[in-house]
Amino acid sequence: GSVAFTAVSQSNYPGGEALERLARHVGLSHVEYGTVRVHIDVASAMTGVSLFGQRAASQSTPGVEWIFDKSGYEEENNKVSNSSTYTHMLSESKVPLPGF
Repeated sequence: GSVAFTAVSQSNYPGGEALERLARHVGLSHVEYGTVRVHIDVASAMTGVSLFGQRAASQSTPGVEWIFDKSGYEEENNKVSNSSTYTHMLSESKVPLPGF
């Protein structure tokens, strides 16, 4: 029942699965994260990175501030911030991004 549904839904929402994995990584990491700055690309946003998922990531990692940025594809925010300001990026790109 629900296990099969979960497996199927993960394949339909890879962006949401990526955010969940990132939150788990940050929570289990031995690195002291004060602030996690995440850039979310169009594909990730369209495939499951929701405000609900962002809230869940924030709540699952006490003591860590999460900042999410979706700039770069909305008309009013058509410039992506300098990538050096991000600690993590959720992207469909198969090409390694400099610094990540």
